[in-house]
Amino acid sequence: MKFSVIIPCFHSEEFVGRAIESVKAQLFQDYELLIVCESEDPASIEAVRKCGVEPIIGVFHSAGASRNAGLDRASGDYILFLDSDDWFMGPDCFTVLDQFTRLRPDILTCGFIFGEHGYTSALGNRGSMYPNVWSRAWRRAYLEKYHIRFPEKSWAEDVEFTQEAFAHQPEHRITDLPFVHYTYPRCGSLTAEKESDNG
Repeated sequence: MKFSVIIPCFHSEEFVGRAIESVKAQLFQDYELLIVCESEDPASIEAVRKCGVEPIIGVFHSAGASRNAGLDRASGDYILFLDSDDWFMGPDCFTVLDQFTRLRPDILTCGFIFGEHGYTSALGNRGSMYPNVWSRAWRRAYLEKYHIRFPEKSWAEDVEFTQEAFAHQPEHRITDLPFVHYTYPRCGSLTAEKESDNG
Protein backbone atom coordinates (compact mmCIF):
# COMPACT_ATOMS: atom_id res chain seq x y z
CA MET A 1 0.00 0.00 0.00
CA LYS A 2 1.53 3.33 -1.03
CA PHE A 3 -0.81 5.93 0.51
CA SER A 4 -3.10 6.01 3.52
CA VAL A 5 -5.51 8.94 3.26
CA ILE A 6 -6.87 9.98 6.67
CA ILE A 7 -9.93 12.25 6.84
CA PRO A 8 -11.39 13.31 10.20
CA CYS A 9 -15.10 14.00 9.75
CA PHE A 10 -17.23 16.08 12.14
CA HIS A 11 -20.49 17.79 11.15
CA SER A 12 -19.33 17.44 7.55
CA GLU A 13 -22.30 15.79 5.88
CA GLU A 14 -22.53 18.63 3.33
CA PHE A 15 -18.85 18.51 2.37
CA VAL A 16 -17.31 15.10 2.95
CA GLY A 17 -18.70 13.63 -0.27
CA ARG A 18 -16.57 16.04 -2.30
CA ALA A 19 -13.47 15.05 -0.33
CA ILE A 20 -14.19 11.35 -0.80
CA GLU A 21 -14.84 11.70 -4.51
CA SER A 22 -11.57 13.59 -4.97
CA VAL A 23 -9.82 10.52 -3.54
CA LYS A 24 -11.83 7.93 -5.45
CA ALA A 25 -11.20 9.83 -8.70
CA GLN A 26 -7.44 9.26 -8.49
CA LEU A 27 -5.92 7.34 -11.38
CA PHE A 28 -3.26 5.95 -9.04
CA GLN A 29 -5.20 3.37 -7.07
CA ASP A 30 -2.65 2.03 -4.56
CA TYR A 31 -4.19 3.69 -1.51
CA GLU A 32 -6.55 3.14 1.39
CA LEU A 33 -9.11 5.65 2.59
CA LEU A 34 -9.62 6.01 6.34
CA ILE A 35 -12.46 8.31 7.40
CA VAL A 36 -12.88 8.87 11.12
CA CYS A 37 -16.33 9.91 12.41
CA GLU A 38 -17.67 10.83 15.82
CA SER A 39 -20.27 8.35 17.07
CA GLU A 40 -22.50 11.29 18.05
CA ASP A 41 -22.58 12.58 14.46
CA PRO A 42 -24.96 10.21 12.60
CA ALA A 43 -25.48 12.63 9.68
CA SER A 44 -21.79 12.55 8.76
CA ILE A 45 -21.64 8.78 9.22
CA GLU A 46 -24.57 8.36 6.84
CA ALA A 47 -22.99 10.73 4.29
CA VAL A 48 -19.75 8.72 4.33
CA ARG A 49 -21.60 5.43 3.92
CA LYS A 50 -23.57 6.84 0.97
CA CYS A 51 -20.20 7.29 -0.74
CA GLY A 52 -19.47 3.58 -0.33
CA VAL A 53 -17.00 3.93 2.54
CA GLU A 54 -17.33 2.40 6.00
CA PRO A 55 -15.94 4.94 8.50
CA ILE A 56 -14.01 4.38 11.68
CA ILE A 57 -16.49 5.36 14.41
CA GLY A 58 -15.68 6.31 17.98
CA VAL A 59 -15.62 9.03 20.61
CA PHE A 60 -12.78 11.41 19.77
CA HIS A 61 -13.88 15.06 20.30
CA SER A 62 -10.77 16.49 18.67
CA ALA A 63 -9.13 16.48 15.28
CA GLY A 64 -5.95 15.21 16.89
CA ALA A 65 -7.66 12.18 18.42
CA SER A 66 -9.45 11.45 15.13
CA ARG A 67 -6.22 11.60 13.16
CA ASN A 68 -4.48 9.36 15.68
CA ALA A 69 -7.26 6.80 15.24
CA GLY A 70 -6.55 6.88 11.51
CA LEU A 71 -2.81 6.54 12.10
CA ASP A 72 -3.43 3.48 14.28
CA ARG A 73 -5.18 1.79 11.34
CA ALA A 74 -2.92 3.03 8.53
CA SER A 75 -0.83 0.58 6.52
CA GLY A 76 0.41 2.79 3.66
CA ASP A 77 4.03 3.77 3.12
CA TYR A 78 2.97 7.43 3.20
CA ILE A 79 0.26 9.21 5.14
CA LEU A 80 -1.86 11.92 3.50
CA PHE A 81 -4.11 13.98 5.75
CA LEU A 82 -7.15 15.67 4.24
CA ASP A 83 -9.79 17.73 6.02
CA SER A 84 -13.38 16.77 5.25
CA ASP A 85 -14.17 20.11 3.59
CA ASP A 86 -11.01 20.12 1.43
CA TRP A 87 -10.24 18.13 -1.69
CA PHE A 88 -7.49 16.87 -3.97
CA MET A 89 -7.38 19.03 -7.04
CA GLY A 90 -7.26 16.49 -9.87
CA PRO A 91 -7.07 12.78 -10.73
CA ASP A 92 -3.28 12.86 -11.23
CA CYS A 93 -2.39 14.00 -7.70
CA PHE A 94 -1.45 10.57 -6.35
CA THR A 95 0.41 9.70 -9.55
CA VAL A 96 2.64 12.75 -9.16
CA LEU A 97 3.01 12.23 -5.40
CA ASP A 98 4.12 8.67 -6.09
CA GLN A 99 6.88 10.00 -8.34
CA PHE A 100 8.04 12.55 -5.76
CA THR A 101 8.19 9.93 -2.99
CA ARG A 102 10.15 7.28 -4.89
CA LEU A 103 13.36 8.61 -3.31
CA ARG A 104 11.78 7.87 0.09
CA PRO A 105 11.82 11.30 1.76
CA ASP A 106 10.57 11.33 5.32
CA ILE A 107 8.44 14.40 4.58
CA LEU A 108 7.32 15.88 1.26
CA THR A 109 5.96 19.43 1.46
CA CYS A 110 3.73 20.68 -1.37
CA GLY A 111 2.05 23.87 -2.46
CA PHE A 112 -1.72 24.28 -2.14
CA ILE A 113 -4.69 26.41 -3.08
CA PHE A 114 -6.01 28.45 -0.14
CA GLY A 115 -9.69 29.23 -0.65
CA GLU A 116 -10.24 32.50 -2.48
CA HIS A 117 -6.65 33.57 -1.83
CA GLY A 118 -5.44 31.26 -4.59
CA TYR A 119 -2.09 29.55 -4.98
CA THR A 120 0.28 29.32 -2.02
CA SER A 121 3.80 27.95 -2.46
CA ALA A 122 5.26 25.23 -0.29
CA LEU A 123 7.40 27.82 1.49
CA GLY A 124 4.48 30.18 1.96
CA ASN A 125 3.95 33.52 0.33
CA ARG A 126 6.33 35.10 2.87
CA GLY A 127 9.06 32.50 2.51
CA SER A 128 8.39 30.42 5.63
CA MET A 129 6.66 27.04 5.66
CA TYR A 130 3.18 26.66 7.06
CA PRO A 131 2.96 24.19 9.97
CA ASN A 132 0.01 22.28 8.53
CA VAL A 133 -0.24 18.54 7.98
CA TRP A 134 -2.56 18.39 4.94
CA SER A 135 -0.12 19.80 2.37
CA ARG A 136 2.46 17.13 3.11
CA ALA A 137 3.11 13.43 2.60
CA TRP A 138 4.50 11.78 5.72
CA ARG A 139 6.50 8.53 5.61
CA ARG A 140 4.76 6.25 8.07
CA ALA A 141 7.96 4.44 9.10
CA TYR A 142 9.48 7.78 10.11
CA LEU A 143 6.45 8.74 12.22
CA GLU A 144 6.50 5.36 13.91
CA LYS A 145 10.26 5.43 14.56
CA TYR A 146 9.90 8.58 16.65
CA HIS A 147 6.39 7.82 17.98
CA ILE A 148 5.01 11.00 16.46
CA ARG A 149 1.31 11.44 17.14
CA PHE A 150 -1.11 14.34 17.48
CA PRO A 151 -1.75 15.94 20.86
CA GLU A 152 -5.39 15.27 21.65
CA LYS A 153 -6.15 18.23 23.92
CA SER A 154 -4.59 21.04 21.94
CA TRP A 155 -6.16 23.51 19.50
CA ALA A 156 -2.81 23.64 17.63
CA GLU A 157 -2.37 19.92 16.94
CA ASP A 158 -1.13 20.57 13.39
CA VAL A 159 1.61 22.87 14.67
CA GLU A 160 2.75 20.53 17.43
CA PHE A 161 2.73 17.47 15.17
CA THR A 162 4.72 19.26 12.48
CA GLN A 163 7.23 20.70 14.93
CA GLU A 164 7.82 17.29 16.46
CA ALA A 165 8.24 15.68 13.05
CA PHE A 166 10.80 18.24 11.93
CA ALA A 167 12.69 18.05 15.24
CA HIS A 168 14.29 14.73 14.26
CA GLN A 169 16.14 16.01 11.18
CA PRO A 170 14.01 14.26 8.54
CA GLU A 171 14.96 13.93 4.92
CA HIS A 172 12.72 16.67 3.55
CA ARG A 173 11.79 17.38 -0.05
CA ILE A 174 9.75 20.29 -1.40
CA THR A 175 7.61 20.79 -4.47
CA ASP A 176 5.64 23.91 -5.28
CA LEU A 177 3.03 21.90 -7.17
CA PRO A 178 -0.36 22.31 -5.44
CA PHE A 179 -2.33 19.16 -4.68
CA VAL A 180 -4.92 20.20 -2.08
CA HIS A 181 -7.60 22.88 -2.16
CA TYR A 182 -7.79 24.09 1.42
CA THR A 183 -10.93 25.67 2.90
CA TYR A 184 -10.51 27.93 5.91
CA PRO A 185 -12.10 26.31 9.01
CA ARG A 186 -15.86 26.55 8.66
CA CYS A 187 -18.34 27.10 11.45
CA GLY A 188 -19.02 23.79 13.23
CA SER A 189 -15.74 22.10 12.39
CA LEU A 190 -13.53 20.78 15.18
CA THR A 191 -10.86 23.36 14.30
CA ALA A 192 -13.33 26.24 14.42
CA GLU A 193 -14.79 25.05 17.71
CA LYS A 194 -11.32 24.84 19.29
CA GLU A 195 -10.40 28.32 18.05
CA SER A 196 -13.65 29.66 19.52
CA ASP A 197 -13.05 27.92 22.83
CA ASN A 198 -9.59 29.45 23.02
CA GLY A 199 -10.77 32.99 22.38
